[in-house]
Amino acid sequence: MKVLSRNNLIGVESHDQFTELRKSVSEIDKNKIFEELFPIAIDYNGDGADAIASSLIISFDPVCNKTCEELLSEISNSKYNLSNREIPFYLVTQFGKHNLLKSIDGILNTGTLNEEQKTLVEGIKYWASFPPADSTANFHYWEWQEVIEGNNA
Repeated sequence: MKVLSRNNLIGVESHDQFTELRKSVSEIDKNKIFEELFPIAIDYNGDGADAIASSLIISFDPVCNKTCEELLSEISNSKYNLSNREIPFYLVTQFGKHNLLKSIDGILNTGTLNEEQKTLVEGIKYWASFPPADSTANFHYWEWQEVIEGNNA
């Protein structure tokens, strides 16, 4: 069974399940982690797999063998969820905040993107513009942790 499949990611509904998945993913080559998870992370379709894939990407911080511009192009042609903060954070860690923002501005200024593509790239810019401390505040805080801790009682 393929560990990094969309179906396996959809099935993660608790922190314990995420921890188990993360443990099984830790045995996979980091390059493969990125290659398998990034396409899922930028393919939002409401099943939650993109969020789990994004969380795994920032958990493992795999090195990407593509340029910043290549990844931004992939995002501009995807179904990236504009609420996803993990992917912009990952891009900041890989390319540096200022380099990422410069690449984004360069792509936006080419005039080659349609409105939908511009919106997706601007979404990356929005989240990447935040200070890193603000960007990471809620990455590993699961809703069920709030319930367990009694904040949602």
